[in-house]
Amino acid sequence: APPPAGPADGEPADAWWNGAVFYEVFVRSFKDSDGDGKGDLAGLVEKLDYLNDGDPATDGDLAVDALWLMPVFESPSYHGYDVVDYEAIEQDYGTSADLDALLAAAHARGMKVIVDLVLNHTSSQHPWFVDSASSPASAHRDWFVWSATDPAWGQPWNPTGESWHPLNGAFYYGVFWSGMPDLNYRTAAVREEAKRIAAHWLGRGVDGFRLDAVRHLYETGAGPGQSDAPETFTFLRDFSAHVRSAKPGATLVGEVWADTATIARYY
Repeated sequence: APPPAGPADGEPADAWWNGAVFYEVFVRSFKDSDGDGKGDLAGLVEKLDYLNDGDPATDGDLAVDALWLMPVFESPSYHGYDVVDYEAIEQDYGTSADLDALLAAAHARGMKVIVDLVLNHTSSQHPWFVDSASSPASAHRDWFVWSATDPAWGQPWNPTGESWHPLNGAFYYGVFWSGMPDLNYRTAAVREEAKRIAAHWLGRGVDGFRLDAVRHLYETGAGPGQSDAPETFTFLRDFSAHVRSAKPGATLVGEVWADTATIARYY
């Protein structure tokens, strides 16, 4: 791969995220506003003064510069990393209006807000996958990765784990587990949908994204071929440019836990 062009392809050294204090929030366990035993967005709004009261002269808050929200989109799981609707807020957390209220309240205090965006895979309950699995001729068939036979790859971190899963006479690829089928980024419509979703939330006021599992967007074979494929870097450069064209100053944080040389390629 060619050497990096500079800090995130020439981004300014004084970008707002340089030196910023980010506070990661698992909304479900943070603050319950309605007594149902589950944290929610309204509860997070109630506690924003604890994180940053918007007054630099006070010292009773944590002086947080930015919030990172772990997944807040509709999901069947408590953690939210298997999304069923990228444009709907998890019902346990509240409504779309609640997210708007959080963004407005955070911005009024000088805080930015980034959200987890899970692009590598969806939930097996996502309508795209349900349609994909319904027939080899379905409209979304090539939105996921299918094989007529079992390639029998292990997981990159666990060679005895299964990353191909049987369904309806074929096998689909899900590097994490059967409930999280991997999207097929070799399909142009998938790449464009990822960019559209990002632009949608940037337009709603989100200041950027933490990109989950992006080392695995493309796969070329078992083992090392399941991470850091050349096409992954090509897509992320395109995606990054799209994000910043939609909202100058938006930031992206990639989950690329690896050795320093690998991380440097993503940077």
